[in-house]
Amino acid sequence: MALTLKIGKGAREIELGERELIVGREDCDVTIEDDDEISRRHAAIKPLPGGGAEVTDLGSRNGTLVDGDRIEGPRRISGGETIRVGQTEIATEAVPPPAGVTRISESPGPAPTVAGAPVPPAAEPPRAEPRPAAPAAPPPPPPPAAAQTPPRFGAPGGPPPPGRRKRGPGLWLWLLSGGIVLVLAAAAAWFFLIRDSAEDQIDEAVERVFVTADPGACDFFTANFYEEAAGLSDQTPEEAEQACRDAEDVVPSDSATVTGLEIDGDTATGTIEFTVDGEDNTADATFADEDGWKIDSLELGG
Repeated sequence: MALTLKIGKGAREIELGERELIVGREDCDVTIEDDDEISRRHAAIKPLPGGGAEVTDLGSRNGTLVDGDRIEGPRRISGGETIRVGQTEIATEAVPPPAGVTRISESPGPAPTVAGAPVPPAAEPPRAEPRPAAPAAPPPPPPPAAAQTPPRFGAPGGPPPPGRRKRGPGLWLWLLSGGIVLVLAAAAAWFFLIRDSAEDQIDEAVERVFVTADPGACDFFTANFYEEAAGLSDQTPEEAEQACRDAEDVVPSDSATVTGLEIDGDTATGTIEFTVDGEDNTADATFADEDGWKIDSLELGG
């Protein structure tokens, strides 16, 4: 059965066809712009050949829920489930095939018979009559005394071996080149998926530290950050982290964004632009992937 997706409070309906739909905040098949808790590319809904669909989270910062359970891998649905991305709920409904449409089995069935007519027994195949034995062949005559074995190809004095046909590229070469193309395409898709996930996590770390500014924001600094802070304040890294959690009267920023982000493996660099009481500020920042992307160092601009 096909599935219909009913999205949000306005119950916007989308029929899930034969291709995968990407749900997210920007430039997706299903774009939901009025929910700030949805990532740029949040989740994928893929139709299955046997009916139903498969829901997969694309590394979003707030996760994807099916019937209230946060999914860690692909989750199969068949209709009637509720998918939650951010604060938006997507209801799924199974759509039965049109009336009068019946699936026909591909396996051949027995031949039709007329009601009431007897079914004749299957005719036996004719039996093969035994053939008479062929007369014995006469013995071959002895070879002539002067007969000689002709020289073989390539032997001294013999004819040269026949030329071999020159063959073109084999099937294996075409298969190998096709495999390389598939591997490159898969690697490119994986790179962009990982980059989107890293950008979402870095955005979340900056928002928690600069805008939310609650004690939980201290979890978004790396161990290296606390070591550098300890060196500046004559403390141990543990004391520096505790001082962060005990801080009071922290003035949060009005807004904070990351510009010029460059990601290289497990590290990244960028500039944080933030506004406090209407005054614009900047800070050069490095980020590191330690069980999730976190702020590794900060240097306030002039």
